[in-house]
Amino acid sequence: MSYIERLEVPAGWLNISCPELTAVDIVAYQEHIGGLTRAATVLEELSPKLDFTKLDADFLKEHLANVTYRHNVKNRRKVC
Repeated sequence: MSYIERLEVPAGWLNISCPELTAVDIVAYQEHIGGLTRAATVLEELSPKLDFTKLDADFLKEHLANVTYRHNVKNRRKVC
């Protein structure tokens, strides 16, 4: 299952994540968007579009690992 849709626009391509992947990223990066309270506000607005039952079993494992990797690369930490 693809969690990112590629949409063609006049200027090129946009990668648009599914609402569930967006929710995971919002929680993972909440410290960069103003904290957990702001993340909760965005998630509340996004919640009508969320359906975690349609995701593969490994969704969180796979995407949380990617978030951790991106976070570590950004902060120049060695990833084991």
